[in-house]
Amino acid sequence: MVAADLINDNGLNDDFIKTVRPLFPEKPLELSGIEPVDKGSYYEYHFKEAGELLKALDCECSIYQLPENAGRRKFAFRGHRDANWKLEPSIFRETLASSGFERPVNSNRKNRYLAHTGALANQYELAPFVNFLDGMDRLGMFIEPECQQLLQASKLKLGSEGAAFVDVVPYAASTRRFPTPDQFRCLALAQHFGVPTRLLDWTTNPYIALFMATAGISDDWTDNDPKFAVWLMPHTLLRAAQIFKGLNVVDAAKLDNKYIVAQHGFFTSHIPPREDEMGNRIDWPEIAARDRFPYLDEYLMDAGEDQRYQEFLANYNGKPLCFTLGVNNIRPIRRKLDQLNINWGTLMPNLEGVLKEAQRRASLGIGY
Repeated sequence: MVAADLINDNGLNDDFIKTVRPLFPEKPLELSGIEPVDKGSYYEYHFKEAGELLKALDCECSIYQLPENAGRRKFAFRGHRDANWKLEPSIFRETLASSGFERPVNSNRKNRYLAHTGALANQYELAPFVNFLDGMDRLGMFIEPECQQLLQASKLKLGSEGAAFVDVVPYAASTRRFPTPDQFRCLALAQHFGVPTRLLDWTTNPYIALFMATAGISDDWTDNDPKFAVWLMPHTLLRAAQIFKGLNVVDAAKLDNKYIVAQHGFFTSHIPPREDEMGNRIDWPEIAARDRFPYLDEYLMDAGEDQRYQEFLANYNGKPLCFTLGVNNIRPIRRKLDQLNINWGTLMPNLEGVLKEAQRRASLGIGY
């Protein structure tokens, strides 16, 4: 399901703009004496010590507080092991071969973009997802009717070499309207098990994002080692993008997906289907170079010619935030996460999670 429907009434949109509280009433806040660096579509806070980052993530940090009424700002969080990684869905971020899905074509960013916009649009993404659906179906798991339709249409196409054109029509229609709201639950499940999709994972818990950012970092660092990142995405910004830009904020049903529950997770999808349910073509977001889709932060901060969204961004006076820290400061982070009992065993409550946590502890020399 989609967390909130688009609001098309101009009056409601105008009311939303008027009630927006700015993220920064004047200039961007200092946090622990750190001033942010304006990166264009986001602000980066680079902390020197682990304690500064932990203080900035704590619920008492000034970034969460609304000065005028003691209310609370809400954020979504996402962790990146490498601070250079972009807010880019996995289907555009990596080759299928690197994720275990052997597909030697489309091995660079531009080809992956063209795979979604050219004559074979969506096939690059759909092939592994349809195979995942087939596996779910063979296990007797519940699949929504629109996922069944996509699966059956795919089987019809693949099993009918030289079939009449009419036999391929259901598959073509299914791919052009992928993903539909009723396909998001299975798509989210596939995402959690490593299938590349157009979804981005988010959590409402900053310490879960912190674990995701640091879990894969070894202790074998040097003074020149890179930094990791925790992204803070203001809920107000996501809500505005839902209203004005068609962003999908996906609160997928929890059926068969314990990971979403354990990780306090939801998803964003800023790449829409090619067509709506009425068959009308949807304009896809793209950047001027036309060789990739925009990163989520670029998408959120681009008002284009929409005057109302321009007004919102001016009133909001804020951007996504990116908190970074050098990996040589990671030990206090691990102690804090251990204290909170945040690990693969609690975030993936099954034997797969138990195994991943055992492997993580062995790699770090951590005993019980």
